[in-house]
Amino acid sequence: MVLIEAVIRSVFISLMVLFMTYDAGEGQRTLTISIGSHQLIAILVGIVFLIIGHVFTQAVHISDESRQIV
Repeated sequence: MVLIEAVIRSVFISLMVLFMTYDAGEGQRTLTISIGSHQLIAILVGIVFLIIGHVFTQAVHISDESRQIV
């Protein structure tokens, strides 16, 4: 959820600037794409959470296999 929130926040800011300049004349519209430090940290934390979740999932599978062997 942290990862999704960071991506949505970045996209929302870009779309907000685009909608604010939508009525401007041709060639004066603005589209900005920016990622702030808060979004970058949230994206990195989200990726770390995904990796940790994957490691725990693999640990459960290994634990199940070892129970079946014994």
